Amino acid sequence: MLRDTLRRFFPDEEFPLFMGIFFSALFIISGLIMLGSSIFWWHNDPRNYILLFFGLIALILGIGTLNSLDFQKLKNTNDRKNLTFWICPQCKTENTSEHVECWKCHQSKP
Repeated sequence: MLRDTLRRFFPDEEFPLFMGIFFSALFIISGLIMLGSSIFWWHNDPRNYILLFFGLIALILGIGTLNSLDFQKLKNTNDRKNLTFWICPQCKTENTSEHVECWKCHQSKP
């Protein structure tokens, strides 16, 4: 159900970019939280070294993921101004003109 909802808003070529941005933001935010908490509550506790280590790893993963994304593909897909919709005759679902079949019931476009 979540996959169908996301597929409705993000066509197949934009979905990996969306997931990359989501996980990159997740890694960067969690890395910053771990780094901040390990530095803010520094009392020579071994748990702070673990937080510092995993915070740096999460930050590096987030920045690396963000660096490897292809934003040019997103720019090219946003240039489509004349996007039209069609209604599936079987399930009455609205589809974009790019899809040759319904995203919900997989019936071909009339």
